[in-house]
Amino acid sequence: MSDIKDEVIITLEELEAIRLTDLEGKTQQEAGEKMNISQSSVSRHLDSAHHKIAKALVLGFAIQIANTSDFFHCDQCGHTWYVSETISITKECEKCGSHDFHVHSSSKGQMSEIKTQILEK
Repeated sequence: MSDIKDEVIITLEELEAIRLTDLEGKTQQEAGEKMNISQSSVSRHLDSAHHKIAKALVLGFAIQIANTSDFFHCDQCGHTWYVSETISITKECEKCGSHDFHVHSSSKGQMSEIKTQILEK
């Protein structure tokens, strides 16, 4: 993480929800299907991201995209999720609750892929 004190941190989930709905024009339901989460979870991610972005614009705070240390893939349901440096150790799949998952440590490449998709649009 950076040393900037006046900043907001956008999580990968929030960034993806913003990309799918605000940039690509998908409904929250469609975004949820793409992200493998419920529409209400997409709504919570959007509310949080919109609040952070408004705070940054109005108060002049920096916007930082969360640096991820790991991403996880559930062998049971196939769900993939990301964990930022600010989140502690994952013990189960956030979608199905299975303990049968594995960790990938190359999520910075995935983050670059998401940023590239946004910049190309």
